Amino acid sequence: MRPDERLARIAERQFGIFTLEKALRCGLTPDQAAYRLRIGRWKLLHRGVYVLAGAPLRREGRVLAATLAAGADAWASHGTAASLFGFAPGDDLVDVIVPGRRRLEVAGVRVHRPRAFPTSDRTRLGPIPVTTPGRAIVDLAGALDHESLEAALDEALRRDFVRVKVLLRRCEEQRFAGNRVLRTLLVERLDGYTESPLELRFLRLIRAARLPAPKPQFEIRSSGRLVGRVDFAFVAPRVAVELDGYAYHNGKRRFDADHNRDQGLIDAGWFPLHFTDLQVRQRPDAVVATVRRTIQRRLRGG
Repeated sequence: MRPDERLARIAERQFGIFTLEKALRCGLTPDQAAYRLRIGRWKLLHRGVYVLAGAPLRREGRVLAATLAAGADAWASHGTAASLFGFAPGDDLVDVIVPGRRRLEVAGVRVHRPRAFPTSDRTRLGPIPVTTPGRAIVDLAGALDHESLEAALDEALRRDFVRVKVLLRRCEEQRFAGNRVLRTLLVERLDGYTESPLELRFLRLIRAARLPAPKPQFEIRSSGRLVGRVDFAFVAPRVAVELDGYAYHNGKRRFDADHNRDQGLIDAGWFPLHFTDLQVRQRPDAVVATVRRTIQRRLRGG
């Protein structure tokens, strides 16, 4: 097999990305490499890191190129790691962790040098060296504002990337920036967490209004029988809240099931409230007022 063919096979597994070292190992000479760059067969991304001409440069390729340029001990981290796993958006810069105090400057790369970076915090997504989801959440705790961290944590929990108790234990055993904020968020989720951005938005409305904290994803039972699992439950006044996204609740079968469950909740002594995505987003004050009024009436026995 010719050197270019060997290199193409390697690049194909790496989003079109490869290093000069890899090209030389495939049998190309430095002069041949320079020629391919000069005629546009290769494109330079970073010093010693290239992409084959015509290969689409996706985000994964940019991240891999950044870690290769940063060295063998570099790992995608923070917002970049979270974006690769899909629980936070990331930004235009590529975050990498580089252990030790080695001087490093790579265009478009944000370098982090933590005190500790154990092997248990390292994994791979295909060819990309990346921190584990749990480590990404810990790193983001010191980098994001409260709301952004909360959104990233809930999405990581929904996708089953992290566990509340495991992260709590880490908060108790280690010191890191944002430890207190992350621990507070985790304690709030010991009884459950939101399962959609709409639910998180509703929960923030309730907090801002200083109403009693509801239990998310609460199972309501009557005489030991499961009546239904509701998005939120205000336990003392027995008020159940369901947030109705059109895509999930559309259709006659879903419509009938929702009404049958509401009847079961009423029979079990609960008062069901339903709010749509549009109401939560465009009429938040009316939503809060309805919840407050219903809770007050229920507590008074009305």
